[in-house]
Amino acid sequence: MTFPCLPPGRYLTAFNQVRTVAGGQTRALLHRTWLFAEHAGVPNTIITFDPFPDYREVEAELRGHGELHPDVTMHNIYDDLRDRPSGAGGGGSGVRLPALEGLQASREHRSDGTLWRTRYDTPGSTQAVCYDYHRDDSSTFLRTAPLVMDEFRSREDLIQLVDHSGRVVASYSTLGEWWADWVGALTAADPEVFVIYDSMMLPPHLAPRLPQAVHQVATMHMSHVYHPRRWNSPQHPPARRTLEHLDRFGAYIILTERQREDVETAYGHRSNLFVLPNPGRPVDPPSPVPARDPNLFVVIARLERVKRVDDAIRAFATVSAQAPRARLDIYGEGRQRADCQALIDELGLGDSVRLLGHQPQARDRLWEASGLLVTSRSEGFPLVILEALARGCPVVSYDIKYGPREQIDDGVTGFLAPAGDHVALGIQCLRLLSSPDLVSRMGDVGRTHVRRDHDQYVGKWANILSTCVDAAPRQTRVRDIDLVVNRIGWGAPGRGRRLPLTPPVIGFRGTLSVDGAPSDTPLSDAVIELEAVDDETGAVVPLPLTVAGPDDGVFLLGCSFNIAQVSAKASNGLVELRLRLRFTWENSYWETDVHRGRHSGRGYELSYLEDGAVRLRAHPRTRRPLRGLIRRGLGG
Repeated sequence: MTFPCLPPGRYLTAFNQVRTVAGGQTRALLHRTWLFAEHAGVPNTIITFDPFPDYREVEAELRGHGELHPDVTMHNIYDDLRDRPSGAGGGGSGVRLPALEGLQASREHRSDGTLWRTRYDTPGSTQAVCYDYHRDDSSTFLRTAPLVMDEFRSREDLIQLVDHSGRVVASYSTLGEWWADWVGALTAADPEVFVIYDSMMLPPHLAPRLPQAVHQVATMHMSHVYHPRRWNSPQHPPARRTLEHLDRFGAYIILTERQREDVETAYGHRSNLFVLPNPGRPVDPPSPVPARDPNLFVVIARLERVKRVDDAIRAFATVSAQAPRARLDIYGEGRQRADCQALIDELGLGDSVRLLGHQPQARDRLWEASGLLVTSRSEGFPLVILEALARGCPVVSYDIKYGPREQIDDGVTGFLAPAGDHVALGIQCLRLLSSPDLVSRMGDVGRTHVRRDHDQYVGKWANILSTCVDAAPRQTRVRDIDLVVNRIGWGAPGRGRRLPLTPPVIGFRGTLSVDGAPSDTPLSDAVIELEAVDDETGAVVPLPLTVAGPDDGVFLLGCSFNIAQVSAKASNGLVELRLRLRFTWENSYWETDVHRGRHSGRGYELSYLEDGAVRLRAHPRTRRPLRGLIRRGLGG
């Protein structure tokens, strides 16, 4: 099979850490780098940023297990700088690294017994003051304060690189400065560079500091929202911080269409958003092929609250009541193990449900099982579902955000049950128990789907990356935006008479001034939208905004709308309305509430500056809060 060519260049895959006991994200990136090297002839460098003493052993073990392609290399920032600290230009002082007096030193070693680093503590305290990292000859090449990936404050001499004579040759006040210098040194001789992020911890530090010529691509492997998992629900902090830098990416890859819709509702319909699911890895059946047990179901999951394994146990109470010979084997460890065992005992399922702990070869049991149960509260794109389908094992899963609905063809390769309905989950298991032929048919189709998606994967990546390269000259940057609200209130724009508080029509008139950096995308291509948003229900209703311009970067905006009609377009009506103005220009995005704060009135002005600050000007005379008026109008 031939694959479309990936664009030429140096490919770096950025991840916070890689271990041999790998989770789904790590296995996905290892599989992608393997496919790039094997099928597209593109070697890859996996770069990691965590302090870990034995990356040499990690790399050797991954190669021994066949998970790391021979043309894929691994570089860790600590290991890579150990013997060449002066390669990065961080503006060091050239002074000798100061001695640390009065601190308690404890030495930490690699598995081979060589000195790795020295930790310094204040006597009597468990909080580290700093760390010295050592070369093989025990000299110090790096001193850092304790580094935390979700810490963004600047601190002088947070990181200091040291030469062989003990002098500071580079000093950094943030993680981002240090990381960007290292990546720059790695790629200094490469005319075209692609950095692909598989961790949401890294882009907030690194993405704003890399040169614009670097093609930055991020893949979101996780569900970015918490309960109740709407587009405007509280967000996972690393994902939120990365999404705030969306304009920096040539491509931002999301694994499901539903998640892209949620991201676009919150962050705009940008040109750099793409959907590309992770593929399953086709596997050949073992020889001899084990007989599929019509009574066996499997769970492979961490015993943690998010995986909701207790629901799988409750579902099996429904199954066992009608099929006493049915069995559920649960593979995984976690903090919920004791609670799960107590639930098994409480429901009298000791003969039907077993907790078998973590077993690396648990996936092989999927060749024998008649179904995999997935009961998570949320997922990004669960790899275990693809592993089951690749082994001909149907999947019975809660219909959650995100992934199962996109991975399982309901009724064809498995079944979906309403999230949290463990009785419905058990009923679907009984359907498989009662029909081994159905299990076989579903398994055959599932394996075919996995093979198809796998064979198309590199070609889809090639299309996205080629689009990323072609779109680079069209990328935009907004330096400043000023919104002036000339009028907002009851009645259509232009009416001067006073109106009572309860008419259903609201009018808005304003100007939007945009200062954008030069780009191949003209400002006239920008899209400006006005929407009615109800944060309580998540309802979003487009409003009929008229836009004229731009004339020297200035857009004239106008709108009038009937509140009752807008409310009727929302599924549950609008409880409390706010007006959201959105500006999207290729990869750039900006939004504001047309009415912000407690007051609205003529001459109300908001200015959003390049550094994120907000400048607010308003006439002293103010009107009633818009939200309060709208609630009264709807209630009337």
